[in-house]
Amino acid sequence: MTSNTLWTFFVANQGNSSGNRRRPQSESAYAAASRQRKPQQVARRHPPEIYRRRRVAAIAIVVFLLVLVVFLAGACGPGPTRSLQGDQLGPDPEESAEQYQTRAAESVEDARRETYALVTFDPAVDAQTAAQAVDAAERVNAVIAQDDFRPIELPEPTDGETRVDVLTRAIAKEKINSVIIYEDGKTLEEIAQGADIFAVEAAPHDAAWGGFGIRPLISEQAGQR
Repeated sequence: MTSNTLWTFFVANQGNSSGNRRRPQSESAYAAASRQRKPQQVARRHPPEIYRRRRVAAIAIVVFLLVLVVFLAGACGPGPTRSLQGDQLGPDPEESAEQYQTRAAESVEDARRETYALVTFDPAVDAQTAAQAVDAAERVNAVIAQDDFRPIELPEPTDGETRVDVLTRAIAKEKINSVIIYEDGKTLEEIAQGADIFAVEAAPHDAAWGGFGIRPLISEQAGQR
């Protein structure tokens, strides 16, 4: 083997040895880098109970808002004369005075049993005249003054009192627009013939006190006759 050949062999062996020696160092560096590498963050998932609670809370809020809207609509809506059962005593908004008189008379003709009735005066009368006009009635439940179309419930006269006393105590010296009485159909027909009576309208026989609306006849409507 010549000197050049020996030298080449030596250099080749040295290169292989050097490569073999550096590989462990490279593997050690890779292992160290792997150890220093931060672990990947795993996304945390909330338990299903949290989502169910959120849904329940959202539904509760929606229900509360709906109840609040309904309450406000009722508080700002029509007054106590609005009927919850659909029964209404008094003229309809688009009904003339004569049309109301005719309809009221028909309701009295159809009345077979005791029921509530709206007795309207035209013009408005004092307590004495109103008491005389409905003297045959079994019960006078409420009075409506001409200046305040709000039904005022009346008690029955006590010992020593008359209906005039009860009416006067309820409205003082105001004129009376109408009264609500309780009687049968025959007596209602007799009351309707009174000189100061404008109309007598009977409620359905199954109407309960407080379960029907009252729309009194105003002076402008009566003047349209």
